[in-house]
Amino acid sequence: MSGHWTVQNSFAFEGRDPVGEQRDSECAITLWHQKARDGSAPRLDEFDFQRLRTDWGYRFLISTDEIVPAAVFIIYGLPFARLLKLSDQAKTNLPLMPQLPPRYRGLFVEGCTEVLARPEPARYSGAAIRHDGKIELYRAAFMPLLGSKSTRPLIFGSFNYRTVVHESTSDALRAYNRLGERARREDRLAPD
Repeated sequence: MSGHWTVQNSFAFEGRDPVGEQRDSECAITLWHQKARDGSAPRLDEFDFQRLRTDWGYRFLISTDEIVPAAVFIIYGLPFARLLKLSDQAKTNLPLMPQLPPRYRGLFVEGCTEVLARPEPARYSGAAIRHDGKIELYRAAFMPLLGSKSTRPLIFGSFNYRTVVHESTSDALRAYNRLGERARREDRLAPD
């Protein structure tokens, strides 16, 4: 499984508490593995997409092909839609990229591309900066599904983020310098 992590520890959490949401990508991957058989992706009909309206709210289903920017959402949960300011119902006739906030388009292209290249779960976590300067710590998972009648590849996924406030640059620099000084002191005091 692939993935990324690109966050530093100089953040303070703000706003909603996503307890139960923040690990949904890992739960989705576990579910995918439970349904996968003989090393191949699970079939679409093995998943209960009615649950998107309840406890699967941060999950989605994408139909794509080798031209990932032409991918479309088939269905997604209402919490996912509200998080990314999408319409309550998936617009299956519009490519998904223009519907997504620009800061997450690259993530969705990379996730879909990786699953098409290697049909196994791809997980991501990192940080995205909003236009107002706030930072979003995100988790995402993209997994292939086999459709019974679909000629296009299907990608099942989960995405969520929480907003954090970043310390000022000067505060972060001071903290970094303090850590460096402490490490140098400990290094000098350590026995050879």
